[in-house]
Amino acid sequence: MRVTVRLSDEQADHVDEIRQDGADNNAEAIRRCVERSQRLDDLEAEYEQQLDDLEAEHDRQVDDLEAELDDLRDELQAERSRADRLEGKLDGVDERIEDKESRIESLEQTVADRDARIQELTNMVAATNKQLAESTKIDTADSGGGLIAGIRARLFGGDD
Repeated sequence: MRVTVRLSDEQADHVDEIRQDGADNNAEAIRRCVERSQRLDDLEAEYEQQLDDLEAEHDRQVDDLEAELDDLRDELQAERSRADRLEGKLDGVDERIEDKESRIESLEQTVADRDARIQELTNMVAATNKQLAESTKIDTADSGGGLIAGIRARLFGGDD
């Protein structure tokens, strides 16, 4: 097949550059240009396909990451709600602890007051026992008076 082609000066210069050696004719150089053009078309189609594949993979990864982000946001919200509930429970426990501490302090004061009263009563019993012992000595020494009279005399400082 014979084809006549008109080329611009720029295109003709390019064909001259494509020739491998001075022996090639214009037809062979044009054939090489056509083959290169076909290879470029094939590479461009391959590039477009790779680009489409990469864009599809990118979109899939973005969708996966957005879904994961949504899941993480949901988890975060659930954990915040759980933390709020636990904080409320903790506040309740703190309040009960404060109440118990207050009750313990009150009981400790009551015990201290009662210990003081017990000590007071113990001292009174000891004093009474001592007086009773002394009265018994007085009573046995003074056969004319009774035991009760001796205790009264000792306690009240005089005779009845």
